[in-house]
Amino acid sequence: MQVNRQSLPGLLLVGFGLLFLAEQLGLIASFDLGEIIGTYWPIILIYFGIRSLQQGRTNSGLILSTIGLFFLASTLFNVNVWNLFWPLLLIGAGFMLITKRPIGVVGTTISKISQQDTLNESVSFGSLEKKIESSQFNGGRVDASFGSVELDLSSVKIADAGAEIIANSSFGSIELKMPQNVRVESLGTPTLGSWENHAATATNDGPTITVRGTATFGSVEIHQ
Repeated sequence: MQVNRQSLPGLLLVGFGLLFLAEQLGLIASFDLGEIIGTYWPIILIYFGIRSLQQGRTNSGLILSTIGLFFLASTLFNVNVWNLFWPLLLIGAGFMLITKRPIGVVGTTISKISQQDTLNESVSFGSLEKKIESSQFNGGRVDASFGSVELDLSSVKIADAGAEIIANSSFGSIELKMPQNVRVESLGTPTLGSWENHAATATNDGPTITVRGTATFGSVEIHQ
């Protein structure tokens, strides 16, 4: 069986179920599920960070992996998180500046296809990949918190009045693939994060997509 990000939640449920079954049958000692989750939850962030690195999204991958390793080390070794937070944050920001580079189109498997005209996407501790095929796209809102959102807008037709997307990333990553022959106006604000616009602006009087928002300890990447 091929293991992908869609099958991960199912595998976790199967794993927890087997642990409970083994405990009830007396095969293993009793355990505290809350303590296990409280200790190892940062592995979720590390997983999504590694996935981002594998797909060529260096900034978001480094952010998620570093945060995950940071919290995992604090829970395993009983270290005061906030004593190390700012030094490691400065180190992470430095690596982001060192590795900053344009991002090409990444080939991924689309998990959902939608004809919606208005975006309303919110992801926490998970991932979403969606291709939009709207004929009157007017924008919307995208939020990622401890997770990743990848939206393929390359096939949409922009409404006559244009489109505006509000993208907010907090300890997560948002990737927007824009259509050709549109004007992209990027008005994002990074706060110890990364906001990058690599979309080529059309030279004609084509429709305009405005992207606003924030990247707080996370990343927003715009490309075509």
